[in-house]
Amino acid sequence: EEYRACGFGTVMMFAKDGIARGTAGVVTLNADDGENKSMLKDKVAACYSFDKGSSSQQYPGSLMGAIALLRQTYYDADWYRTAKNKTEYNLTLGAWNNNQSLPSIFETSDKWNVLRADKVGDEFKVQYIFKGSGNEYQRMDEMKATNGSFILPLNFPVPYDLEDPYDAEMIDYADLKHWELAPLNPGAFEKYGIKFALTASDLKDKKEFFTRLRKAILYGLSPKAALKALTVTPAEMLGIQNDVGTLKVGMLANFVITSGDIFTEGTLMYENWVRGRRYILNDYNAVDIRGTYDFNIASLAPAKLKIEGDMGKFKGTYLPTDTSKIPANISINGTLITISFVSKLKEGTIRLSGNVNPESKFMNGRGQMPDGSWVDWMASQSAAFDE
Repeated sequence: EEYRACGFGTVMMFAKDGIARGTAGVVTLNADDGENKSMLKDKVAACYSFDKGSSSQQYPGSLMGAIALLRQTYYDADWYRTAKNKTEYNLTLGAWNNNQSLPSIFETSDKWNVLRADKVGDEFKVQYIFKGSGNEYQRMDEMKATNGSFILPLNFPVPYDLEDPYDAEMIDYADLKHWELAPLNPGAFEKYGIKFALTASDLKDKKEFFTRLRKAILYGLSPKAALKALTVTPAEMLGIQNDVGTLKVGMLANFVITSGDIFTEGTLMYENWVRGRRYILNDYNAVDIRGTYDFNIASLAPAKLKIEGDMGKFKGTYLPTDTSKIPANISINGTLITISFVSKLKEGTIRLSGNVNPESKFMNGRGQMPDGSWVDWMASQSAAFDE
């Protein structure tokens, strides 16, 4: 549900643990059809890293050791593949060799590890797809020279807490520059003509994905390249371009329906169709009630009600006078609306319920005052209101 709410219909999954991580599979997010109908391809890539992960063995205990172990395994597997008179049957090396026909994805934690992994790949004639860390923009000529494709995260650094001057003194200048420049990373790959896909894997809150992506667009990434990095490119990387990535006859029915350009701030995602199954994310028929209203509640003086925010996430402000502003909770389901706010005059919360006319936006209904008494209320859109 978390991924579908972000517009994803297909994801690659694997066990993110260890140096040689085995194979990755691809599933579609139509879980309601059963797990067997969600599996698109069980083996699409072989996955690697320099991170020992949860292994209880002491070796390797360093980056040098991880590189040495990886290289030694390549040599051992090559021996096992070419040896004519084998004296042992090795399941691990046999599986390793079988996986070499798959795309190889190498997860890195730094731009320099991209170059280290690339040297290992060059030594054994393996062209990796590099899962980046977000700071590759600092060495783009070297990234280009790897001849590899990249999978880029959008986990840009959050602003530093500078309230304490002593803490502020301890922040490295390079870290501040990375905070400033990290959103440039995807755009730099487009500028250098390096093939790349985008991933939500490193985001703690997947809902932040399009917020971060729009920031990358603001920093130079073109919407066309962003769309390609979410559709065609990842499908080509994994060899599933005949199933997903584009909309045409014979492909899986994976697509989203939005209220506008998906990369524009405020655009609503109405539906996400996954393998022909419809998932409703927001109501098509939702009434846009944003605006300023003449707001009348029986027993209270006439006031104003201002409704702002994104569709489905309205924010209200109750304005009893020109200088007084009181936050109001606004919730709408179809044409049924509920409004609540704290009234200092009545010393408690006023709760209102009613209906909205979709065309005129006129609202009216009944509500309850803090003392429990019931009142009528109504609201109609007013002319421009100067705060």
